[in-house]
Amino acid sequence: MAAAGKSLFDVSKWRLAEWILFCLAAAMFLSLLLPWIKRTALYDPDGLSVAESLAAETSNPFSFEYLILPREGQLDVALMDFFRGRNAFYIFSDLRDMHGNEDESQFFVGHLLGVGNYTEKAYLFILFPILAMCVALVAISKPKGLRLAAYLGAALFILYLGVRLRLIFTDGARELAGVALGPGLWIWLYSVLLLSLWLILRATFPRSKFF
Repeated sequence: MAAAGKSLFDVSKWRLAEWILFCLAAAMFLSLLLPWIKRTALYDPDGLSVAESLAAETSNPFSFEYLILPREGQLDVALMDFFRGRNAFYIFSDLRDMHGNEDESQFFVGHLLGVGNYTEKAYLFILFPILAMCVALVAISKPKGLRLAAYLGAALFILYLGVRLRLIFTDGARELAGVALGPGLWIWLYSVLLLSLWLILRATFPRSKFF
């Protein structure tokens, strides 16, 4: 335990790989503080139900490139008014405590995770990012077991694909309701993707000095 702790926090012995993992963990934490979702226009209080009911008809054409790349204009909107919107911590607190100001958070969550069960879904905004961040920190200590690295990498990649597909298939509904993804969600998504690929490559090339 002491040796593992020493190797994890003794930054003087870190190589490029450890610093990359640390930067990914830091990016995931930073993503929680930045807006995950924001409005691009004024919305009708009934806009969520209308958008959900029309989501299938307003979906943009699917392309496999969108599993990696954002649609045209999405990053521009995310970077515009960089700090405007609601971050994961705010949404979590808003929906967990239900202190009377949660309507907009419910509206936002509905466009990411669907309508209803908002209190339960609020925990996902904190649980998944923190778990992914912990995986990055654990990977710095290089725990023994290539199978563990492969499993964690595959699990994170499946998580990335699941979230990305959900976002792709609800693009039309968000556009209809004047809702856009914020920079925090994009940072978290790409950090998870890079971490999953790093773990998979480490399991695939165990003798590589880089991994």
